[in-house]
Amino acid sequence: MNTATFSVVGRCPKTGDMGVATASKYLAVGAVVPWAEEGVGVVATQHAASPRMAEYALALIRTGHQPKHVLTQLLDDDHEKAGTRQFALMDAQGRKAAWTPSLDATDPHAKHFGHLEMENAIVLGNTLTGPQVLEAMQTKFIEMEKTGVSLAWRLLAALKAGDEAGGDHRGKQSAAILVVSGQKGTAENIHKANYRVDDHSAPIDELMRIYKMRFNRPAADYIL
Repeated sequence: MNTATFSVVGRCPKTGDMGVATASKYLAVGAVVPWAEEGVGVVATQHAASPRMAEYALALIRTGHQPKHVLTQLLDDDHEKAGTRQFALMDAQGRKAAWTPSLDATDPHAKHFGHLEMENAIVLGNTLTGPQVLEAMQTKFIEMEKTGVSLAWRLLAALKAGDEAGGDHRGKQSAAILVVSGQKGTAENIHKANYRVDDHSAPIDELMRIYKMRFNRPAADYIL
């Protein structure tokens, strides 16, 4: 499934929480792109998204493989389609890896593909209006890290910044966020955040509104 989109994978070094936020001009992006397992890691699979490979990646991380080795294994096992897939992986220790395929100039949807890594996050996207989308997401995530707000809000703010910088050149339709604890059995609810907007004219704004309903207070109060 060709799930063209832009996403951010991140971790909070203070709490150990880790998660994925994603948006796309694609119906129900949250059903295929974000994957996470408490105490193990998080994965974003997009462009030629593969839930099967995302589950395989988490299984490898669970058994002690580092993300860079996991990524190599994924691409080796699926070499025929590796040039069509985009991945970002992070484990509970904050180790990470990312892969962006070469831009296919014959693809009528192709605009800008890429990813950027930082200390506690990876931003990635395809069919973007330009490199400024990922740059805006990177800047916003780093900025939000300094405020002490929850990881979920850092991810959402970065996603919103990417949208405002141009986002998916095809338009807007869906968005999702998935956040889990970095340690097994520590959270009363395994998913610290698990929300989807499957079809909406302003999906990121709607996702942020839904997330805020959880606490019924301003986003600025989402302090760790």
